[in-house]
Amino acid sequence: MSVFAANDFRQALRKLGRAPGFSAATICTLALGIGATTAIFSIVDAVILRPLPYEQSDRLVGLWHSAKGIALEEVQQSDGSYLLYRKNNRAFEEMGIYQNTAVTFADAARNIEPQRIPSAYMTASMLPTLRV
Repeated sequence: MSVFAANDFRQALRKLGRAPGFSAATICTLALGIGATTAIFSIVDAVILRPLPYEQSDRLVGLWHSAKGIALEEVQQSDGSYLLYRKNNRAFEEMGIYQNTAVTFADAARNIEPQRIPSAYMTASMLPTLRV
């Protein structure tokens, strides 16, 4: 560390010592700001920046229905609409549908208490669609 940097550091410490309340507020504000920025970037990185864990995930497409007239942003696909799309498909290599749900799992033989586990119902064509 150069002489100038050491002098600047000592001077900054002296000024922080003269106003401990202001120094504590400043340090807490910086810590909260850095922590919030780190948390937000971690979420953005996991949700948006990282590719999906599937082969050729850049070729996956999602399709949703909406009913804006009755203020519904997302309406579930019916089996009939899926079969109609699948029959008339000319754009996609493969198609499948899924519905998020949760199931209850328990195992009395191993003393595992009942617990809710996130899961999904899906058509058999979803696995080839995701190439798994």
